[in-house]
Amino acid sequence: WLRVMPVVAASPGKGSEPRGLGAASPPRWLLLGLALVALATICIFVGINRAGLGDAAAAAGVILETSLPDLRTSLAGEGSAGDSASGGHDAAAGMFLAAGSAAGTAAAGMTQGAAPPDQATPTLVGRQPCVDVPIDGGDDPLHIVWTSNMDQIEGVYASAASVINATRGPLFLHFIIRSDNMTAFKGMFGLPPECTGKVTKAGVRMRFHTIQTDFYERLDRLAGETISGRLDSAENFARFYMHVWLGSIIVLYLDADTIVQRDLTIFRDEFRASGKTVGFVKRQSGISLGIFVKPSATCDPAVPGMKFERFGRKAAFNPSVFLVDLGRWAAFNMSKRVEAGIAVQNSTSCGGKLFHGGSQPAMLYAVYVKPDSEPDDFIALKSGTQLCDLGFRRKMNETVLRDAFILHWNGLDKPWGEKKPFGRYWLPHRQAFDHLCRE
Repeated sequence: WLRVMPVVAASPGKGSEPRGLGAASPPRWLLLGLALVALATICIFVGINRAGLGDAAAAAGVILETSLPDLRTSLAGEGSAGDSASGGHDAAAGMFLAAGSAAGTAAAGMTQGAAPPDQATPTLVGRQPCVDVPIDGGDDPLHIVWTSNMDQIEGVYASAASVINATRGPLFLHFIIRSDNMTAFKGMFGLPPECTGKVTKAGVRMRFHTIQTDFYERLDRLAGETISGRLDSAENFARFYMHVWLGSIIVLYLDADTIVQRDLTIFRDEFRASGKTVGFVKRQSGISLGIFVKPSATCDPAVPGMKFERFGRKAAFNPSVFLVDLGRWAAFNMSKRVEAGIAVQNSTSCGGKLFHGGSQPAMLYAVYVKPDSEPDDFIALKSGTQLCDLGFRRKMNETVLRDAFILHWNGLDKPWGEKKPFGRYWLPHRQAFDHLCRE
């Protein structure tokens, strides 16, 4: 309808000339004006319709897609009124549907990321998709676990980002958080309270596991039974009960104050081949338990053939980073062994003076204190080490820092705190969190 078609009539005499409307060509400004009016009409039509659907597409990423068939039918019906109208509406419908589909697809991609083959269809809640992410996905991902209170939560964000950045294969992150803090924690990952899992744009799977109030109180009692009224935060004791939430898989546990600089799948593979229950990642500079354990003549480990003098000569692995076969851990009741170590610590004979150093000696008690007839059920990994003591040392070799598999800020000062020791190795990962974990 933008064209003015000439009407040609045969005239008597020599040749023929255009007649009627075609007797004179319309001015170019008129044709241009009509074209602009038509374009403006289409834009207004598309804008009005997209205004009603655009927000839904951005929020849910799929609402627009479900509305398009009805819109297509409506436009086709309007277009059937005439050939010229049909051509214009078909063009407008094509532009709108293409734009709408792109918007819906983009919104869905931003919130869901790349889904694994076994992932269920997302259920939309608010502005984010809730995804049921099964733990036994079948592609043998590296499972990493953190437990933390809100005082350490900044560290968890950076540590998680560093793991994602360093890992090349399938990856599954688990966060075990107290129920009172879970809503705020999920919010940092862009999830509403209803969600228990997500998959990032890069395909990293995540599950959020809740420490319910009654179980938290049990952990808090363990944390309070100490030499100074506080052995460690209650959440740190959740590492000894990971099988409660995660079943029988092999996991690598990380404290919040760690940064991973290498792919740790090599740790998992070496540990799995050992067939042991626990795998420790050695310190770069080894120390003995003697600095944590203070045995006395009256302090009895209550284990035949085991004396605490021998316990103190053992290697002081740092259980802030360790691997565990949760199936074997549960089968051998290792949680009860940890509790036994705490009970000995607080027994009348030891008087709370057996060891210090937080929850770590209790973990080492569980693997070391046993009859001599029992073989060791742990392995000290040879694949790599963790660089410890960044929380109280002020100078370290830059090459050593740069080449370490894991950086560990054990000690009072944390990289997100006031003094920020070696913060240049921590801050880039915290800054990358939104991009790697929220999207």
